[in-house]
Amino acid sequence: MKTNLFLFAALVAAFLSVASFSAAQVTIGGTNPPAVGAILDLNSTTKGGLALSNVELTSLTAIPATFPNAGAIVSENDKQALAGMIVWNTNDLLAPNGDGLYLWDGSKWNYCGGSDGVDILTGGGIPTGSGTLFGKTIFDIAKSNGSNGSSCGLLAERLKQQTDFTSQNGVQYTFTPSGTVNNVRFGFIEAVGAGKIVESIMPVTDYSGNVSSAQVTVNYKSSLQNDLLGLTRDKGLKLKLYAIYNDGNADRSVELNISLQDCACCGAYTASGVWKVFMCHNLGANEGADPFTPSAEIHGAKYKWGSKTVALTQADDQANSGGITSPTAWADLSVDLTNNNWQSSNNPCPPGWRVPTREEWEAVINISYNPTITKVGPWLTTGDDSYRSGMQVGDALFLPAAGHRGNSGGALSYRGSRGYYWSSTAASDGYNLRFLSDSQSVYAINRSYGFPVRCISE
Repeated sequence: MKTNLFLFAALVAAFLSVASFSAAQVTIGGTNPPAVGAILDLNSTTKGGLALSNVELTSLTAIPATFPNAGAIVSENDKQALAGMIVWNTNDLLAPNGDGLYLWDGSKWNYCGGSDGVDILTGGGIPTGSGTLFGKTIFDIAKSNGSNGSSCGLLAERLKQQTDFTSQNGVQYTFTPSGTVNNVRFGFIEAVGAGKIVESIMPVTDYSGNVSSAQVTVNYKSSLQNDLLGLTRDKGLKLKLYAIYNDGNADRSVELNISLQDCACCGAYTASGVWKVFMCHNLGANEGADPFTPSAEIHGAKYKWGSKTVALTQADDQANSGGITSPTAWADLSVDLTNNNWQSSNNPCPPGWRVPTREEWEAVINISYNPTITKVGPWLTTGDDSYRSGMQVGDALFLPAAGHRGNSGGALSYRGSRGYYWSSTAASDGYNLRFLSDSQSVYAINRSYGFPVRCISE
């Protein structure tokens, strides 16, 4: 336990500021008169200390829900009336100091000392673990930065991905461990914009025993609607959310990076001065996974050209590398031979979205429009390494190298070493974007191949 000389002074000052007594001095626990100048004197013949209320703080700027009439403490005057209140916080994961003595100054909790160690999230005391932490990772309030040519995208397009923090009721994140773990809890660090992002997280430490899945709800501050105004992608606020667990030997952590901004979540230039919003994930991918971190969860489903129906789901694609014979043989899966159907009736994308054209994919890989194209990953085709490669266009579009399914039997090829993405344009064959570790191009290929689909805003 840390020694902090400020502890006693803070305790006395805080207690005096909130105590409600008559003008008379009071002694508790003894018969001696109070010390000169003291309103309250703990002058007991039995030597001991003052036991403070043990409270789990979930935010440095929020009154805990466990306080009496907490729901009624909403105005600034209400909060200011509690200035000087002091508690012992039991939440080890409250960034940046963890548990200890905290003093409320009318607007926030101030750490006064007493922590039992270095905060596990900022002190480097928790090694990286395994498992997955999923949930929404990019938020765009879509209020400004929409001028033509801006890399934040036009406002009219961005409304499809808009977040309104004044009406959201919390965002759920799910941790799924690899193997048997116990004592799962959650914490966060406001990496950029400390004190502005999180109102509270619930629960914090409520998962004990063997855990196969655990959820946490992050309540974001409604003031973000103003605080994010005008913040582009590189200037936005950043949050690190952690799932911490014990694997039977030691504590470990899994991190999820979250961005909050007034700028489109994902997109690229599709012509000179024309910036278009793309979906952040391939169709059929886990949309709760970080779209900019290569993983199996963002590879998505496979489609034959022109068909609105999924040929192979992400789960089935990753469970079988051989030819597809069940439940439907690959050769029997539909393929459309009408050249414009992916631009009309057979569009596989959700409302407001469509498959990019051949010309749009050609523009995406044109360095005159998108000068920064980066190849990410080991570019290998075996094991976990086959999920760690892809192509990043600018700072707002990542395409995983998900490989393809062959046109005859549907066997898997090139996962981790090549990326293929259908366009909506066809002649006798369907045009697609293809990239390798050292090149990228758009060309036509048999419509019966199975490729991912990445949708663009209409």
